Amino acid sequence: MRALLTVISIFCSLFSVTDGYSKYSKPLEIMKPDSNGVYAYDMKISKKLTMAYKNDNPAKHATPVDYDYKTQTWSKREPNQLMDCFQNYSFNHISDPGDANRMEDVLVVDGLHKRVISINGDMPGAPVVVPYMSEVWIRVSNQILMDSMTIHVHGIDKHGMWYMDGVAFVQQCPIQSTNKFEYRFIADNKGTHWYHGHMQTDRGDGIAGGFIVVDQNDTSVPTLDDRKRIVPSREYFFLLQDWATKVGEEAWMQLEDKTMKWMYGYDDFTKCWEPTRTSDGGNVGGAVPISAILLNDKGWYDHDIIKSQPFNLPLERFQIKPNEDILFRIVNGGVAQELMLYVEGHPMTVVAADGDEVVPMKVDRLIVFPGERYDILIKGLATPTKKSYRIQVETVQKYFFDWKEIPIVYGFGYIEYETDGLPEDKTTPNLMHPECTQNKKCTVLNCPFQEWMAQPNFTCISYDKLENPNPEKIEAEILQATQFNGGFEEHFINMHHDSQMDQFLFQFPWGIPYYHDGDMETISTSCSQTACANNSMSDLDTTCRCFYHLEHKLNNIVQITLYNMGLGGAMGTGYAHPFHLHGHHFYVMKVGWPSYNGSGFIDQMNQDIDCPGRDVSCNGKKWRNKDWLGGALEAMNTKNPTKRDTITLPVGGYITIRFRAVNPGWWFAHCHLELHLMGGTGYAYKVGDQNQIYMPPDNFPHDCGVFKVDKLPELRLPTQKSSNIPYTFIAVCLVLIIDRIFH
Repeated sequence: MRALLTVISIFCSLFSVTDGYSKYSKPLEIMKPDSNGVYAYDMKISKKLTMAYKNDNPAKHATPVDYDYKTQTWSKREPNQLMDCFQNYSFNHISDPGDANRMEDVLVVDGLHKRVISINGDMPGAPVVVPYMSEVWIRVSNQILMDSMTIHVHGIDKHGMWYMDGVAFVQQCPIQSTNKFEYRFIADNKGTHWYHGHMQTDRGDGIAGGFIVVDQNDTSVPTLDDRKRIVPSREYFFLLQDWATKVGEEAWMQLEDKTMKWMYGYDDFTKCWEPTRTSDGGNVGGAVPISAILLNDKGWYDHDIIKSQPFNLPLERFQIKPNEDILFRIVNGGVAQELMLYVEGHPMTVVAADGDEVVPMKVDRLIVFPGERYDILIKGLATPTKKSYRIQVETVQKYFFDWKEIPIVYGFGYIEYETDGLPEDKTTPNLMHPECTQNKKCTVLNCPFQEWMAQPNFTCISYDKLENPNPEKIEAEILQATQFNGGFEEHFINMHHDSQMDQFLFQFPWGIPYYHDGDMETISTSCSQTACANNSMSDLDTTCRCFYHLEHKLNNIVQITLYNMGLGGAMGTGYAHPFHLHGHHFYVMKVGWPSYNGSGFIDQMNQDIDCPGRDVSCNGKKWRNKDWLGGALEAMNTKNPTKRDTITLPVGGYITIRFRAVNPGWWFAHCHLELHLMGGTGYAYKVGDQNQIYMPPDNFPHDCGVFKVDKLPELRLPTQKSSNIPYTFIAVCLVLIIDRIFH
C-alpha cells in the first residue's frame, strides 16, 4: 500500500503542471512530496514539434497549427496525408473544449514549426519548486534518438555529492539515448536557480527550466521601505532565451569549419551573418542569428511584427492586481546574449542575485547574462490606466564586426491587470526608452562596461555595487585584507579570447577523474605535455587542448583573480565572459575595469595586472604591485560583498573572488556562453585529497570513455578460466587439425 501511495504521489506531483500553451504564466507553487517526504520529479527528455498538437490522439497524426496576428486567431491544418497540405480549419480554444484541450499541447516558442528538445512536453521545462534542505529526486529518461545528455542543477552546491552535479565525464558518464539516470541531492541553497543540460548544445536546444528553493519558515523579501520585509502575494518565474535560427550542433559545426557567415542558410543569398560587438568594442561571445527572444516558451520570429504589434501576438502574460506585490524570479538561460529588461510604468526593486538576498536596490533597467539570476519585486499600480503593460527585453549588441550598426532584437511579455473595464493599449510602442532623459537618466544594473556612451540617458551601475544585507554572517577571513600566514591559495587565470583559460583549451577527459587517481594519463591529455605548455605566446593553438584543472586544499580560503587581457583581451578582440563556478558560491571582492575613451570604447586595459599590452600574451601574470600578493589586495570590498555563483568578467578588466573550499569532490568552472564552453573556456577543479572526497555509490557508472585491448581477445565461456594461450595460437592449431582430417 505504501509503495502504491508513493507512486500516486509522484504521479500527481509530476502531472500537476499542464504541458504546452497557456495564455497566462502560472504562479509558483511548492511541489508535493511523496510519502517518504522526498520531492520526486520525472523528466522525460524527448523531441517535440512546436506549433502543433498530438494529445487528442497520440498514436496518430501530429497536427500543425498556425496563428494570424492580424485577426489574433488560431487555425489547424488538415493532418490527413491524402488531402491538401495547406487546408486549414478554424481552431477556437476559447469556446471549444476540445480545441482548448488540444491547445494545451502547443508550444509557441518562436511561432515557427521546428523540432525542439522538450521536458515532459514543455520547453522550457516546468519550474521545480522545493523547500530548503529537502531531499530532491530527479529521474531522467533520455528519449532523444542518438543524443547523449546530462542535467545540471545550477546554483545548488550539493555538498559532498559532487557526482550528482551533472557535468559529463568530470562527474558522471553521459546519459545515453534510451537510458535513464537518477539524481538525488539536498536542496542546500535557497533562492532562484535553474536546471539545464550540460552536454554541449542541449541547453540551447531546449533542456532548461527553473529550480526554486523556498524557505517555508520565511517567504518574505526585503523592500526599500526602511528594510521592511513583505511576503509577495504571487511569485512568477521566467526564463529568458536568445532563441537561435539554427540548432546548437549546426552553430558549432559552422564555427568549427569557419562557415558562420552562412548561418542564415547556405542557399539564402539575401543575408550574410557577422559576429557582433557591444558599444564599448567588446565582442558578444558565441553570438548567432536570433530567431526570437523568448520569455519562457513564447516569442515571435517576425522582428518587424513583434516591434510594431506585440499586443497582437501570443506572448507570455503575468497577472497582477492594483497595489499587489509580486516577485519575478528571472534567469537568462540563453546561449550568448546579455539581455536588458524593464517593466513599463513599474519601478523594479532588485532583492536577490543568484539566489542570495542583496540590500534592495531600485533600478530602471536590468541586464542579465547567461547563467545569472535576479529576483525583482514589482508593486502593482494603485490606479492603472490600461489593461496591460509590456515587459521589454532587448539585446545590448551595437555593431557587427565590421562596425556597421546592428538592429536591436526585441522580445516582449506583459503584466496584465485583473481589473474590469481597463482599455487595451494597441498603439505601436516607443522602444527607444523615451522616459529616460538627460534630466532624468535611467539606472541600468549590470552593464558589461562602466559607462554607456551610446545611450547617454542611461547610468550604469556595476554588479559589485550590490551589497550583502548580512555582513555579520561572512566569516572574518573572507574579509581579511592583509597577507595570510597559511590556509590561503591565490590563483590568477587569464580568461581571454573565446575559448581559453590561461592559453589552454579545456578538453574533457574520457573517464571520471575520481576513478583514475594516479593514472590520469590513461583518460586525459595532461596540459604539461602539450606543445604550448610553458610557451605563453601560443594562443588559439589547437595543440593546447588538454584536461586543465586546479587542485584546492580542503578548507583553504581560495582567492581567484580572473582577468581578460593581452592577446584576445582588448578592444575589438575580447569578450565579456559570464563565469560560473560549480560546487561553491563565492564573494565578489573586487572588479577592475579598463579605461575608456571619449566615445566609450575600451582605451587601455586595467593596469593592476602586470600585462605589458594588448598585442602580447599576458598569461601567467599577477599584480603589478607585488605588495598585493598573498591576500593583501587594496580596495577590496571588505565590508559587505555579495555572494554569487555566476559573474561577468569585463573585457580588459578583472574580477577577484573568494570562497572557502569546504565542498570536497571534483567540480567544474566555465564561461556560460554555449559556444565558448564547447570551445574550451573552462576548467575542472578538485577540492581535497582522494581520501577526503566522498565516494559515489558502489553501482555508480564510471567506465564511460575509452576501451582498449592490446591483443585479440580470447574466446572463452564464463565457466572457463583463462588459458593464457593466445587466441591466434589456438586458431592456427585448429587450422592444422582440420587440414589433417580432410587430407
